[in-house]
Amino acid sequence: MVKTAHTALARDTWLYGATLLLMFLELAYSLYWAVSDILIRILPRPHTIFPADMVNFVLTAPLWQEAVYFSGVALIVSSFTLACLRQRAVILTYPLAMLMFSVDWVVAAASGADFLTVAGYISLVYQALVITLLFIALNRKLIR
Repeated sequence: MVKTAHTALARDTWLYGATLLLMFLELAYSLYWAVSDILIRILPRPHTIFPADMVNFVLTAPLWQEAVYFSGVALIVSSFTLACLRQRAVILTYPLAMLMFSVDWVVAAASGADFLTVAGYISLVYQALVITLLFIALNRKLIR
């Protein structure tokens, strides 16, 4: 059977779409945590809405750790935007975001945030998958 351009185009469309979907889900998850963090820090009411472990974690996280996390959030927003624009710079910004989130996770685990352990390992696999898809998209010239 001979491959046609239509088959390659359909495959590339699915690859690019799946990459964007995975990046969007991570963006949404990161923004949920960022907004929750801000609400917990500035308003007393959200303390009753969010789980006690989450509130305790946010209120005890040092400022430098928050800066690392919010840098990761800014980079993930940038990465998603760059991916939507099919810009090659996403190959740099996404791994940097992954690094920021990993540093935040390691520090959180060292501080005793046990509820983040499994989520952290899942994130590492998830982020490795997204980076792999980004490199495949770059190789297939889906991002320029």
